[in-house]
Amino acid sequence: MRLYLVRHGDPDYKNDSLTETGQREARALAERFGREGLTRLYSSPLGRARATLAYTAERTGLQGEILPWTRELDLNVSPPGTPYLAAWDVHGERIRSRGLFGRRWKDAPRA
Repeated sequence: MRLYLVRHGDPDYKNDSLTETGQREARALAERFGREGLTRLYSSPLGRARATLAYTAERTGLQGEILPWTRELDLNVSPPGTPYLAAWDVHGERIRSRGLFGRRWKDAPRA
């Protein structure tokens, strides 16, 4: 089994979509993946991720499955009095030390 992890194309965060550049990137990705013999597609529920997935789904004829647990973490893990830091900008040790996650990802309930 081969697993490809892809981040969304260039984002328009304000509108949770893709910029024109992001759309071009997603089309190019779809062209590449169209030659890979993919059998499944998954995406987070975020608009920019679904928009990136849509090009590959159309190119391959596969229907993408939206997995809510793959959504980016929206946790403010900043120390008091400092600028906002999203969870993906912080070392895992700091997140774990705050007790924000009580179980391993693979044990989380499936959507």
